[in-house]
Amino acid sequence: MEYEHSHRRAIAMLIDMFLLIPVYFIVGKFAGDGEVTESLTAIASTLIFIAYMTWVEGTYGQSLGKRVVGIKVIMENGEKCTLKAALIRNLLRIIDALPNLYIVGILVITFTKKRQRIGDLAAKTVVIRI
Repeated sequence: MEYEHSHRRAIAMLIDMFLLIPVYFIVGKFAGDGEVTESLTAIASTLIFIAYMTWVEGTYGQSLGKRVVGIKVIMENGEKCTLKAALIRNLLRIIDALPNLYIVGILVITFTKKRQRIGDLAAKTVVIRI
């Protein structure tokens, strides 16, 4: 089993974010203008991304972006990723993204044996090449 480093993961995330742009646009269009609505739009967009990633990883083990770059999320024991594990890893994505550009996540991936970010460690998941 080959654990995946951060570059394929980053490309997969960019693909997934790009695919969700129309959804973000629709949310923003209905939210209106102003600082409060911009904040609510950002929160709603984050929740949509977390929900999407949780559903596709917990159901299929991979998002469309992960499928394109040839990686998959599984449990450390080799079993299929569960919805609970997918939710944990995606909620903790917020910490991995700190302070910006996923610096924390990249550092943790770099220094862990199985190339896991904080979300993976908490959820007991790994990202592998397929």
